[in-house]
Amino acid sequence: MFKQQKNGRSVITFPTLGDRYYSRLINAVQHQFVTLIVRGTMTIAGAAAGAILSRGSLLACLTEIGIDENGTDRHIYVGQVLRMLSEMAAPSALSAKRVSSTAVGVYPLEEAVRIYFAHPFAAIPRETAYIEHDVKQLLQVFAKLFNDAQGGGSKIVTPGGGGTAVLSAVSIDVIDGYDATETARPFFIPTVVQQVDTISGANSQYQQFIKTSHAIRAFVVSQETTQGGEVDDIINKVVLRGDFTNLIGPNGISFSDLALESEFDFGGAVVSSNRAHLGINFQLHGRLANVLNPTQDNNLRFEFDCQPSVTGAGASQIRTTIVRLERDPALVDPKLTIPV
Repeated sequence: MFKQQKNGRSVITFPTLGDRYYSRLINAVQHQFVTLIVRGTMTIAGAAAGAILSRGSLLACLTEIGIDENGTDRHIYVGQVLRMLSEMAAPSALSAKRVSSTAVGVYPLEEAVRIYFAHPFAAIPRETAYIEHDVKQLLQVFAKLFNDAQGGGSKIVTPGGGGTAVLSAVSIDVIDGYDATETARPFFIPTVVQQVDTISGANSQYQQFIKTSHAIRAFVVSQETTQGGEVDDIINKVVLRGDFTNLIGPNGISFSDLALESEFDFGGAVVSSNRAHLGINFQLHGRLANVLNPTQDNNLRFEFDCQPSVTGAGASQIRTTIVRLERDPALVDPKLTIPV
């Protein structure tokens, strides 16, 4: 029996830049995903724009996207990383309307992203469906648009001399995908957090420790600058290890090589034109038994051969987005039959 339902929720708009705005999701169901379709208009007038940043993607203007459960952030992303996670799970490259030219003109922008819970990587996706603690409380998806004089648009276009580049009419259509009939509880509740490190100087062995007690389904490692957006020249090589095991290593592998190799694992456009992101999946062959358990080793960490960007303006950052799987005894099946 086909049980998936899709429900359009309230449209998110941004009356005030820099504030969170919400759309309420359905309560008392097992959530499989939330799809967000983001639209806006970039108007370049007076003179040609100076430069296109972050591939001209409207998602770069969304500094927060996430899931709020009764006042607690359960998922948190920046727009470009959520797009990367969406590409990782897609069977083919996703379409997009982006700023493609610095010439004077009006550019309609459109992209879609999806927050996955019951994930297509899983052999039995419902084992990681999302359910809330209290069905009487708010469960919401939210987004925040960057606050600047360009309507948030400085994240994707810098204005030219004497000209303007203004973003307007940004909105997000929300589709809640769920199963309202399933009674068996999931084995895990998926949540997402971020770690952001500032890279202030060259370091051949910069350590970023992964601090979580939860199982890990996936990482996205991103290179960015605070003013220039996505870049490709911060991380040279990557090692991922604990005290006893090398998951990537012991010799470092170039960021670019790992990104290219990941095309064998994912169906979407996971090697972006600016090669800013690297996706790493641990749920091999769809099995939850293969996800990374941080207790299997001590001091799980990335070691990056890295330096500040010379192509992007502002501070250089490495952002690691961590897709976790939580065993919340109030929500999940107490009989875990998977050796995680």
